[in-house]
Amino acid sequence: MITNGGTLSGTLDGVNTATTGTTTVINSGTITGTGRDGVRVNTASVTNNAGGLITGATGIFFRPGNAASTIFDAGTITGTGGTAIQFSTGSTGNTLTLAPTFVINGSVMGTGSDVLQLGGSGTGNFNLATIGPAAQYQGFSVFNVMSGTWLLNGTFGQTQAWNVNGGVLGGTGTLRSLNVNNGGTFAPGTPGTPGTSMAINGNLAFQSGAVYLVQVSPASATSANVSGTATLNGNVLAAFAPGSFISKTYDILHASSVNGTFAALGTTNLPANFSAGLSYTPTDVFLNLSVVALGTGVPLNQNQQNVANSINNFFNAGGTLTPSFLSLFALNGGNLAAALSQLSGEAATDAQTAQFQMLSEFLGLMIDPTMDSRGSAGGGAMGFAPERPDLPDDIALAYAKAVKALKAPPPPVVYDPRWTVWGTGFGGYSKTNGDPVVGSTDVVARTAGGAAGADYHFSRETLAGFALAGGETNWALAQALGGGRSDTFEAGLYGKTYLGPAYLAASLAFADGSFTTSRTVLNDQLTARFNGQSYGGRLEGGYRFAAWPGFGVTPYAAVQSQSFHTPSYSETGIIPGGFGLSFNARNATDTRSELGFRFDEGVMLGAMPLTLRARAAWAHDWITNPTLTAAFESLPGAGFIVNGAVPRRTARWPRSAAICRSPRTGCCRPSSTASSPAARRPTPVRERCATPGERAAASRSRGAAHPPAAKKSALPPPITAGLAYRGAVRRAIKLALP
Repeated sequence: MITNGGTLSGTLDGVNTATTGTTTVINSGTITGTGRDGVRVNTASVTNNAGGLITGATGIFFRPGNAASTIFDAGTITGTGGTAIQFSTGSTGNTLTLAPTFVINGSVMGTGSDVLQLGGSGTGNFNLATIGPAAQYQGFSVFNVMSGTWLLNGTFGQTQAWNVNGGVLGGTGTLRSLNVNNGGTFAPGTPGTPGTSMAINGNLAFQSGAVYLVQVSPASATSANVSGTATLNGNVLAAFAPGSFISKTYDILHASSVNGTFAALGTTNLPANFSAGLSYTPTDVFLNLSVVALGTGVPLNQNQQNVANSINNFFNAGGTLTPSFLSLFALNGGNLAAALSQLSGEAATDAQTAQFQMLSEFLGLMIDPTMDSRGSAGGGAMGFAPERPDLPDDIALAYAKAVKALKAPPPPVVYDPRWTVWGTGFGGYSKTNGDPVVGSTDVVARTAGGAAGADYHFSRETLAGFALAGGETNWALAQALGGGRSDTFEAGLYGKTYLGPAYLAASLAFADGSFTTSRTVLNDQLTARFNGQSYGGRLEGGYRFAAWPGFGVTPYAAVQSQSFHTPSYSETGIIPGGFGLSFNARNATDTRSELGFRFDEGVMLGAMPLTLRARAAWAHDWITNPTLTAAFESLPGAGFIVNGAVPRRTARWPRSAAICRSPRTGCCRPSSTASSPAARRPTPVRERCATPGERAAASRSRGAAHPPAAKKSALPPPITAGLAYRGAVRRAIKLALP
């Protein structure tokens, strides 16, 4: 064994052995033959380590007629005469192994059946065009990759196959055929450059335990193009580069025919929330990158799941996700669920909640008993002013005496129909609870407006009129999921009629609103503007029972129906390719039935009569469409359904009011729309308005007793009889003539 770590030099050969056995030469230094060969041996194993230098007219020369020898070169071998290595002529099976740091200056002459191997450690490059009968490497018929990573370039000009027994074979060269054996890895293309490939002008065969390594970027993947047959076995390893992955399918191997399948697929740096799989055709192998169902492993409600499904379906159908949507895949758990709720656009669904509330208030306002005596053309309070029953005999006699005492009875009255006008403010507040299963959120809606109208009194019992109103609505969702507002114009018609203690009233209305919605989604501020129209009607009837003097109970029933229409519209945002939604047109209806009681009681508030009113009702709503169909503007076709909060189908409706009465006329002029604590103070003085029947009876009696020519006039004030009470308080009792 000859080991050199320094300098060996000879005037003829640097190293010269003539032993019949195998000589081992290990060089880490410099060997120089100035007259002939650097190393001259019979049969030998020569190792030229990295940094080693062997120089001669022929760098390494094996004498003819000897057995097979081996060379491992990680250093530099130079043949100043043109031949760097000359294997022994007549021998077979010589092996030359090159390490990544090799340098060979000169030809390498094999014997025709020698082995050229690529091994060592690290990454090396080899030009396939240097192999051939007239090329640098001659006389080799077996080609192996044993270890390290080797990138081949150029075109292999011989017919033999290359074998990958270990290490990695890659690059962009062209081979004739390739066998990837157990422990070997075939990695076509240039490392770090997905989209590059290697061509094989023959067959490709993977054995069990082999690895096919492909590099994947968002845009492309490395691949192999095989002109012959690809026989598959072993495993595929997909290495993903950093980036925002968009593409879904990569063609990683193409051949004229494909036999078999790979045993398994492994990945490195697979993007979060993505999954990879393989698919096959008769000529291709595909790597399929799919979104792992967004939200997998995270409990989601229906709205959140609908949003996640739309994004998943878009991507799996080959769509390209924008960077804004790709950021969702970095979220998990509660953060992801919250983001999906923001994306759903639920705030748009609750426009109908506010609009139904606004129109419902207007429909009820036009026939509201607390507004009934506006203008006072003779009508009593709707449902609260029944015909007085026959008076007791003693009161009737007392009243008859009072009538006789009248010196100048008024002339008979002929009813003169007339117009009256009125105005009032209104508003409301409601909170609708969301449904955690469907994913709707609690919403608070507020309304405020003013209304004015005109009544035409056909008779004391019947009137009709019209009203106009303007106001605004606003609504806000819990958890800062957005909200909206509207400016609304309303117009309506109504009518009322009385039949003794019974009443029937109806109203019709139209509303047009200009709506604005606003919400924030992951730093994207989204707004939308659209117009919506509503139509509605209400029919109500009831019957008043006088429970005791001054107190009445009116059972009533009502039915109300509304329709709300919104057109298709889109949101605008501040981030290009953001989360804005487009909403389809929608028609929603709300049909309500009501059964309830109205209560009234007259008291005195100082010198002013006050009527306290209250209402308790059971209501049932049928809302047909609390949903919207939405689609992401930057993901065409990615549509989903979002559910809004739905009011309770069955609800109780309490209400109270206080109405002041004029002591002069006894008729209602609204001066308060809220109950007053002062009104609840006990007082010995109580006044009640005359009913339509009482006023009609009084008119008829006066006309019978005093038959002069009829004279048109407004209604006279009711007749009162004053009685002293403790010398200080007077009780005003309105009595009707029989």
